[in-house]
Amino acid sequence: MARKHNRVTDMLCAAMRMEEKELEFFRKAADNCPDGPGKEIFLAILEDETGHKKEIEEINNFLESNGGWPAACRLYEQKQIDAEKTFAKAAKKYGPSVKTATGVTEALQIGIGLEKAAMDFYAKRLDEADGQAEKAFLQKMLSEERAHHGMLIDMQYYYQDPQGYFMEKEKSGLDGA
Repeated sequence: MARKHNRVTDMLCAAMRMEEKELEFFRKAADNCPDGPGKEIFLAILEDETGHKKEIEEINNFLESNGGWPAACRLYEQKQIDAEKTFAKAAKKYGPSVKTATGVTEALQIGIGLEKAAMDFYAKRLDEADGQAEKAFLQKMLSEERAHHGMLIDMQYYYQDPQGYFMEKEKSGLDGA
């Protein structure tokens, strides 16, 4: 049991460090991004990552106090961000004529890399998970990180080709049909 607890504690500590790195990055990205869809998406992800950090801290504290996973963790009940809807709303608000701001492209690349690393981290830990509560936690985190990754990929496409983004997402064609 002690070995399992150490593995879980180590995983949670690593997750906390990763979330802190993501928080720092998305905070800076939002601060440095001019108003527009980029700023909105960076702020939405920042809010989610803040919730992740808090929940990981709560789980870790519960494990230290009680020696096992909480039976009902609020993280599992937390509403998952609707990545497609969130980004589509921001994109519509600013329209297809947006220009990429200096630094947004680089921030997107870094953010996409961070979210990919987080997805890989949680997927690997899910393969090693022991027990339903741990698996549920890891599945939820993996799902959230995939949503963030998808939002950043959509934002990258939107900035690279706004008209193409709207044509694809709104299922319109060039022939007017």
